[in-house]
Amino acid sequence: SSPAEPGISAKRDPFPAMAETEVVDSGVETGVEAIDAPQGFAADAAPEGTGVSYDDSATYHTAATAKYPVGSAVMVMRSDETWSFATVSAVHVLELGPAYDVVLFDGNTKSGVEEGSLSDPPAYQVGSPCYVPAVDGSWIPATVSQVYDAVTSYTYDVQLEDGQVLPQLKKEQVAPR
Repeated sequence: SSPAEPGISAKRDPFPAMAETEVVDSGVETGVEAIDAPQGFAADAAPEGTGVSYDDSATYHTAATAKYPVGSAVMVMRSDETWSFATVSAVHVLELGPAYDVVLFDGNTKSGVEEGSLSDPPAYQVGSPCYVPAVDGSWIPATVSQVYDAVTSYTYDVQLEDGQVLPQLKKEQVAPR
């Protein structure tokens, strides 16, 4: 056996008796004093519960349903915090919410994407033919010239056939052609 370190007893009890107390020179009591259990409680057992009974056949928690099914066109946030077009290739319903595998427009895949990192794609792409409302209530043919990425509410610049550009139109102000 190895010699004891100076100042430390080789046979020191690491757990002194819990009910012992001692008074030190300062008059402060140290140690832990044993106390009696409160009335109605067994000293060595927790009280019998009076809580709610659970029905084994009941459903108390269900996993969230997936918003995007396989094959859905989506926008996915990339690691550089830009958005790219993608297609959902697999859906994994997990306790913490759905996760998706997506195939990006360039053929690369991204796996385990949380739903918060996906968005619906814009209704129109640059070059999409569309109609915009005229002052008289009729619809004028136009083409989408710019899509502004606001993720939750895209806006569009559209170019009329005469070359005039109408800026920052909301989805509701543009109709498919």
